[in-house]
Amino acid sequence: MSQPRGGVEGLHPQQLARIRKGVFGLSESPRMWYDRLSNVLLGEVFNIDNKVYRLRPSPLDPCVLMLLENGEAGEPSAYLAIHVDDILVVAPPLVNENLRKRIGALFPVDDWIIDSFEYTGSFIRNDKDGVFINQANFVEGRLFRVDVPRQQPGYEPATYEQEVDNRSLIGALSWLGSQSRPDLQCGVALSQQLQRAPLTQDVRFVNGLTSRAEEHKDQGIYLRNIDLDKAIFVAFHDAAWANAELEDAEEDFKLTPEEIEAKTYNDLYTDLRPRKAKRSGSKVASQIGHLVMMFDEKILRGERCQGSVMEWKSQSCKRVCRSTFGAETMAAIEGLEGGQYMRALLGSLLAGKLVNHETARQRWRLLCATDCKSLYDHLHKTGTGKIAADRRLAIDLAALRQELIAEKWVSKMPLQWIPTA
Repeated sequence: MSQPRGGVEGLHPQQLARIRKGVFGLSESPRMWYDRLSNVLLGEVFNIDNKVYRLRPSPLDPCVLMLLENGEAGEPSAYLAIHVDDILVVAPPLVNENLRKRIGALFPVDDWIIDSFEYTGSFIRNDKDGVFINQANFVEGRLFRVDVPRQQPGYEPATYEQEVDNRSLIGALSWLGSQSRPDLQCGVALSQQLQRAPLTQDVRFVNGLTSRAEEHKDQGIYLRNIDLDKAIFVAFHDAAWANAELEDAEEDFKLTPEEIEAKTYNDLYTDLRPRKAKRSGSKVASQIGHLVMMFDEKILRGERCQGSVMEWKSQSCKRVCRSTFGAETMAAIEGLEGGQYMRALLGSLLAGKLVNHETARQRWRLLCATDCKSLYDHLHKTGTGKIAADRRLAIDLAALRQELIAEKWVSKMPLQWIPTA
């Protein structure tokens, strides 16, 4: 143990002080603050309109507190979202006002801002059509460009100063991509994989992401008013790779040359620095992603309608992928699981208790969408079909087919092919 760098005023360099309360910057301080905040709020009794209410944490997100009559499971009357010392209250006007007054008496609150405000780096606007979220101010205040001389060769390692600035910029872009800009998520994920030892071209790529973020800084997420009794979840998935030429795929479990060409990316990788598979057992270095949205069920009848983006993710596949077909399968599984989780999360928030997949499935249908015709055709074949020699792939395909069958609401499996070429 030692004093912080630079020492502590009034203490000898070899002296130590015992800290009696949370101090900003200590690793345990956020947990200490959460424990204090949640203990006070969970122990409080709220009397609203001659009824007694208590706050209870969501079973799927402890940072979301639900206001329940007598603290018992049932449809919540309000929600509190907690992020460090920021509190977001979601409730009808009367309940909202009572909660704000009571919380203001328990903790020092400077001011409450209604319907249009900044929260954890995001601008949130609530209107009659839904909730709009964007981060234009975050883009203007936090993003910058790493200084890279034009004559600096792209294949050279970045300088130490560039590496430090690049890591900081990726951190800011990561927050932006995870909160309101799905269009940046894939580029950020790829950049994160290279930030330990970036080349000059990698830094330029991150600067390019900054340019895109600035160009569309006013764009964001719109959570639209959708009748929950007529809602449907749609999960899109996709995969891409940089070294598909290394695969040795077996017949009946391979993509077409056109699909491989369309899904190959070359922005960050060259012959001088090829992308390697994440694990030694893999052959294909794959990037997978999914997007979960909610629509009105009239979309099933072919009617055009606007939806709400609920979840998105792009990542290097954590499982061993020996072929591009295997990577597409893993992307499909991630997309399906993402849709199932968001559906169960919404159901749990509305019910005031944990809702399992089966209960959520009975209320909302889930449709998966893919642009991989090879995977679509394989899953829609009658019977079990040929079993892959890659046993892990065989298990993944069987599990995916089983889950899709469980999601069926008509005779056809809820997996739709959408050509994107």
